[in-house]
Amino acid sequence: MEKIDTSEKLFKEMFKLIEKIDDVYEKKMIEGIINYIFNKKLGDKYTDILLKKLKNKRSDSMILEMIERENRNLISQGKKEGKKEGKREEKERIAIEMIKMKLNDNIIKSVTKFTQNQLDNLKKKIFINS
Repeated sequence: MEKIDTSEKLFKEMFKLIEKIDDVYEKKMIEGIINYIFNKKLGDKYTDILLKKLKNKRSDSMILEMIERENRNLISQGKKEGKKEGKREEKERIAIEMIKMKLNDNIIKSVTKFTQNQLDNLKKKIFINS
């Protein structure tokens, strides 16, 4: 930062600097600088404005971080559900092939880990779609 002659110019430069800051550590550092160094030069009025601006900037980035974290969680959850659904569909496809081969229900249940009720429902589904 270049040498600044007046409090108003200093305030404007700090305001611009706050606009550019995204890193949490840098925000904390700037907060300390505003509180302990510039407060004497700028006075309470300008210091309060800068600190409010920094706080709002922090809130914005925190909201963005929360949204990004939630998006990552939703993507992860979607992948898990997709894998689970894919496995279920594959087991169902295998069971259908075994039913068409007229294999014994106990063999089909043993391979697919289906209950008798699940197997009966699958047979109904095959019958309806035939």
